[in-house]
Amino acid sequence: MVLLAATLWAVPSPAAAVFTDVESHWSRPFVAPLAARGIVQGYPDGRFHPERPVTRAEFVRMMVLALDRPVPAQVLAHLPPVFTDMEPGHWSRAYVEAAWELGWLPVDAGDQFRGDEYITRAEVAVIAARAGGAGAASPAPRFSDAGDIPAWAARAAAAAVAEGWMDGYPDGSFRPAGILTRAEAAAVTARLLRSRGALFDVVGYLTAAPRPIGDRVELAIRLDGGEDASIRLPASAEAWYGGRSVPVAEMRVLDEVALVTSGPGPVYVEAWRGAEQGRLVMAVPSLGRITYLDGQGQRRSRAVHAGAPVARNGRPAALADLQAGDLLYLVLARDGGVRAVDAVRADVRGRIWAADLTWGRLFVGPSSGAARWYLGADDVVVFIDGRRAAFGDLRLGDRLLAALDSTGRLQYVEAYRREVPAR
Repeated sequence: MVLLAATLWAVPSPAAAVFTDVESHWSRPFVAPLAARGIVQGYPDGRFHPERPVTRAEFVRMMVLALDRPVPAQVLAHLPPVFTDMEPGHWSRAYVEAAWELGWLPVDAGDQFRGDEYITRAEVAVIAARAGGAGAASPAPRFSDAGDIPAWAARAAAAAVAEGWMDGYPDGSFRPAGILTRAEAAAVTARLLRSRGALFDVVGYLTAAPRPIGDRVELAIRLDGGEDASIRLPASAEAWYGGRSVPVAEMRVLDEVALVTSGPGPVYVEAWRGAEQGRLVMAVPSLGRITYLDGQGQRRSRAVHAGAPVARNGRPAALADLQAGDLLYLVLARDGGVRAVDAVRADVRGRIWAADLTWGRLFVGPSSGAARWYLGADDVVVFIDGRRAAFGDLRLGDRLLAALDSTGRLQYVEAYRREVPAR
């Protein structure tokens, strides 16, 4: 892959180490990138303690750090405290007074801040809504306990939920007096940053497989803005991929990736791949859309991203080349569009019962009694368990699906020795 106008970043830090008690916790995708940015910290025992309640001062610090607006302590040293219970040397003073100056806090100057008290969901909603600039125009969800939400927090609660920063509960309640845990506080902060495009430094998708270079791995990434970039990570780096940690070298072409590279913590890598299989109903190149039946027989229509690679029977193609009935494997983007299309016309299905590689032919069928001989075309394309292979690599017992050319020869072969895909 030749990268045009490529930018090269060499990331010196090692892979991000996740707190031991967050590795399998629901909050991991929120806590890990915030830790890499230095917004949240753990305890000396190496744990995050996600279920511990968070104090008012701790949450305010988190939000101020997230939005890069702390007030230098040396500036505050010469000013009287805004709150009567805030000692000049208190660890949270710079963050609390920065938040007050920005108008985030539902507390008046001269009052007590009570920073060591646990913060409530109503207070979090107000701070998040003001910090994120949600305003009062967001549609208001109807909570079953709406009457319990203080008047000063009602609009903020509606806005924070509408923006996706906070959740209601399955019973339809908001629970404004509920105490926020550290995990929940991290989720609110990360969601706010993600909605503003500020959680990650690098967002895009892989245009080539990760490439080992000595003790590093190079990622070729097409950024969301359309530019190409190369990022080199330590070979030991791992990515949060499909709910588990995997070496970055195991990521695949077209995987969507997001990285935190500029924080004081170790680099954090998150990867995602959505996929769907189905059978083509029609393709409309002029609109950049395809319609297909998914695995449950439901009719679906999706937009195909501009420039998305399309293949048919293992060869580069265009949307106009696809035919009704083709079997589809779609790589999906997070926006629900199609990142890549792999189409196959399955003329032959079955198992290899015999092979005559001298003459380049295979005896294939659902059973040995219903099989027949097929010659391989000179330019036959072969994949075995998803990897490119040669015709001679095929073995007896391989399960396959194949497309024939106009002369009845094998033009494309997908063979499987492990799990047979649904398509």
